[in-house]
Amino acid sequence: KEDLMLADNGKFLPANHTDVSMSSLFDKPLLIHERYENAIISLCKEYGFAPHIFCKSDDIFPLPYWAAEGLGIAILPRSSIHLASSEKLYFHHIENLPLTTTGVIIHAKRYALSRIAQNFIQFWETRQEGHGHST
Repeated sequence: KEDLMLADNGKFLPANHTDVSMSSLFDKPLLIHERYENAIISLCKEYGFAPHIFCKSDDIFPLPYWAAEGLGIAILPRSSIHLASSEKLYFHHIENLPLTTTGVIIHAKRYALSRIAQNFIQFWETRQEGHGHST
C-alpha cells in the first residue's frame, strides 16, 4: 500500500507547505488517473465539495508533466513521483487522507523467473521496505 500525493508547480498550492488539507483542493483543477476517480469524488464529497477534474487519464505518466506545466494538481501514488523529477514540481502529502493505492507484481509460478525479473522484484521489495511499506 502507498499513499496518494499531490504534485503542483506552485500555481495552485503554496510551494512551502508539504502537508495540505483535502479542503484546499476545492475549486482547483485536478489531474487524475481514471482508476482513482470514484474514490476522489467520494472523498471530496465527504469534505463538502465536488472535485473540479480538469483531466482524467488512463495513463499515470503524463500527469506530473502536465502539473509541471501548470495545468492543474496531479494526484499520484507516492512511487510515481519520480516520473517527472522536475524542478518545477512541489510534492505534498494530503493531511489525514484515508486514500491509498496498492500495487502488485503477478507472475505464473510454473515458469522460472529470469534473473532480470528476480532483480526487478528484489528492487521493489527493497524500495518498499525503505519507505516503511510492505510488499
